[in-house]
This record gives sequence, C-alpha cells and structure tokens, in this order.
Amino acid sequence: MRKKVTAYVGGLEVANQPLEIGIFDPRDDSAAIEWAKRKIEPYLSDRERAEATYRVEEY
Repeated sequence: MRKKVTAYVGGLEVANQPLEIGIFDPRDDSAAIEWAKRKIEPYLSDRERAEATYRVEEY
C-alpha cells in the first residue's frame, strides 16, 4: 500500500508528498500528516500555511 499526503489551500492542491510507509503505521494518518507538514510547509506562505488542509490517500 502506498500513500501520499496532499496539501490544499482554498480547495486547490498546492503540494503533495509521497510517504515512505515503512516509517509509519499505515492506520495512523495523523503522524503521516505531521511528517508531510515538515516537508511541505517551508514552501508555503504564512497565509497558505494558515489555510492549508491535508488529506492522506492511497495511490
């Protein structure tokens, strides 16, 4: 099973981060989101960070 975390701002996809599932329990999406935030958020503006929502999905 492969998953990715996608960041959305205002309903538009702004970034996605494939996950290395071996690091995470695939049932624990919150840990995966926190990991992806550290990878994605440096590229977002302050406004985008405040409005961002994250979704974990299989691909």
